[in-house]
Amino acid sequence: GDLLKVDMVLSEPLDKSAVDVSALDFDNVSEMKKWTESYSGGLADSCWAYAVGTPSDEVKQLMDVTKEAMYRGIEQAVIGNRIGDIGAAVQEYAESFGYGVVRDLVGHGVGPTMHEEPMVPNYGTAGRGLRLKEGMVLTVEPMINTGTWEIDTDMKTGWAHKTLDGGLSCQYEHQFVITKDGPVILTSQGEERTY
Repeated sequence: GDLLKVDMVLSEPLDKSAVDVSALDFDNVSEMKKWTESYSGGLADSCWAYAVGTPSDEVKQLMDVTKEAMYRGIEQAVIGNRIGDIGAAVQEYAESFGYGVVRDLVGHGVGPTMHEEPMVPNYGTAGRGLRLKEGMVLTVEPMINTGTWEIDTDMKTGWAHKTLDGGLSCQYEHQFVITKDGPVILTSQGEERTY
């Protein structure tokens, strides 16, 4: 099977004539709208990978490791921790499987615009970087490769990327808010971990 990546962005106010929200096959759309309106002015950013057909063991493992790396990063998003704690958790887990962690594309803050400071790398050193505070809305979006971490960007579009060595790559992304009780995922895909 092949890997398919779906990158979803929701921004408010929705143009109701252009998008029929009721037709979207996500139980979480109204919950996502409620949270994003409260915490980031209505912006949401999420990416999910899907296997098309029956995935090989290699693809399944890459998908599982990438998703788990994302959750391990989110788990570190607590008041008082640092940005480096998030990246270190992602990197250490992914690299323990021999995978490369893309360094050229990173998670980010979300506020009045989609890609804001602070940048949230998927690699780093625990205990380093900006201290995390209550109310911060961030994304963790690891891009994990079966080979090198290096990627090549199509300069015509600026958005199309491929692994430099031709290996497989996978990405998952969640947006969340840091609360006094821990991170709360704003872009739920159904059942999610709670922290």
